Amino acid sequence: MGSQDSAAGSGDRQVHVLGHSFGGLVAREVLLAQAAGISSLTLMSSGPGALTGPRATVLRTILADLGPAVPDGLAGEVKRLWDTQMEPAAIADGVPDEIIAFLRTRMLSSCPTGLWSMGQGLLACPDRTTALAGMSTPLLVVYGENDDAWEPAIQDDMARRLGARRVCIPGAAHSPAVEAPETAASTLTAVWNSAEGVTDHP
Repeated sequence: MGSQDSAAGSGDRQVHVLGHSFGGLVAREVLLAQAAGISSLTLMSSGPGALTGPRATVLRTILADLGPAVPDGLAGEVKRLWDTQMEPAAIADGVPDEIIAFLRTRMLSSCPTGLWSMGQGLLACPDRTTALAGMSTPLLVVYGENDDAWEPAIQDDMARRLGARRVCIPGAAHSPAVEAPETAASTLTAVWNSAEGVTDHP
């Protein structure tokens, strides 16, 4: 997702791009391809390459379970997986009802082939840190201290290799914008203002 700078005379570099999780892997490719005038890139809760750890194990199991389904039946398999595994697991973990409802709608409304492709990409994505470090665009790496996708130490190391600004948000996990919205918003605003040469006034 991007934020458009409305300041006059800003030239071609007008877009702040933020990618969360898998979106970070996608967003960095936009910058590397120089497909748009980008003022800054924020990687939120996103790693240098393929997903590792417990989430990767769960994802491999899910994809293996979906694998035998023919393309026309993939949507039904996704719903079966949600009903029999993912929703019960969320309930057992104490996820609030409204969040479960949101996740259900998001899961079942998404293109099943797209979900399959995203899962494959998360497990096979190469490390693009070296290429990204060669770009002149300001970079921000932000993540929750309890992130359970890419470990905080992995994201911290990525930020160091990128020469990027790094912000670890206390009390947040994989979705800082939901778990610590005020901190996430103030962090992003500060970085975007800095990239645009804007000075905050009391």
